[in-house]
Amino acid sequence: METIDLNQIRKDFSLPKEEDFSGCLDGQHAYKYFGGLTLTEAYDIFLKNADFHYEDFQYLMPYAFFYYFPVIDKYWREVAPYSELDDLDFWHLESVISAQLSDKKIDRRLLPEIKKLCDFCEGLMRRVLTDPEELNPSLKRWYKMLTYYHKLSKQTHIIDS
Repeated sequence: METIDLNQIRKDFSLPKEEDFSGCLDGQHAYKYFGGLTLTEAYDIFLKNADFHYEDFQYLMPYAFFYYFPVIDKYWREVAPYSELDDLDFWHLESVISAQLSDKKIDRRLLPEIKKLCDFCEGLMRRVLTDPEELNPSLKRWYKMLTYYHKLSKQTHIIDS
């Protein structure tokens, strides 16, 4: 398994500022936990309670989501496959990505990274969700999100940070 070196990813980018987090209460909550943190520091916080912090990623503005996306990517590639996963875990990830895609202001540079993680997680979903009553609704939600991803990836109004 290849590991993701958070010290190398985004090293040429500045840390997100407070305005890179949504101004709503949930965005303020996300800033409280992740604002001013490096990727390694943010990963350590996320790892302590991933279920609690998923929602924080829904309230990052485009640049902050671009910057902190490797935290979720690393978790899903290096921790989740060795955890007891259920459909709720995949729902958390799908919710984060769907929320960011539905805003329609996602950083274009992030689209290939999102697609690679989605492909990886779909394979993982098929391996761990063996009960069709869990797998089928999960795949239905997943494909709906991917359909939206494909439509959005062809549009030109996505921001280039």
